[in-house]
Amino acid sequence: MCGIVAVINKWSNGFTNKQVDNFTTLLWLDTLRGEDSTGVFMVNNLGNAEIIKSTDVAQNFIATDEYNKLAKTAIREGFALVGHNRKATRGTVKDENAHPFWVDEKVVLVHNGSFIGDHKHIKDTEVDSHAMAHHIAEGHEDLETAFSELNAAIATVWWDFRSKTLQVFRNDQRPLHFMQTDDSWYFASEWQMLEFI
Repeated sequence: MCGIVAVINKWSNGFTNKQVDNFTTLLWLDTLRGEDSTGVFMVNNLGNAEIIKSTDVAQNFIATDEYNKLAKTAIREGFALVGHNRKATRGTVKDENAHPFWVDEKVVLVHNGSFIGDHKHIKDTEVDSHAMAHHIAEGHEDLETAFSELNAAIATVWWDFRSKTLQVFRNDQRPLHFMQTDDSWYFASEWQMLEFI
């Protein structure tokens, strides 16, 4: 079990302090779904992305200089903040295996779920979610077909650099809830987290 949280800004002039505080709270709460690593990607209002990730639990991760720098950048120019808390099911616990996964300046992705059986036929990676990122990045424009080829439980959010769009997909095997406010859309694996903020 892993967890995904996100905030998407409805405006193009950067996040408010409250939006970033809400995201930080969601990321901290999401530790309940995974303590093996924490990661975030931020997309700015020009469609550029930054990622930070480590094997820290969210409580320690959000206290780092790296996270605070990213939060300040999000306030100036952020469009989307997407976070992930990992509970390792495939692959060892190390920084490289933390989400998000960035593939060839095409996609940056987080995923909650796991493949049923081996994922190596999709891509020879240590983590099945990394294989999924490659699968999406390697020319699968018809996403319905791309996901039907994966025998996996899926809730995923990714930024597609080619179309400059934030994509969200889930099947009935993993939860992902959303809520809308005047200035934002929020996502979380647990609806109670959204109710809390």
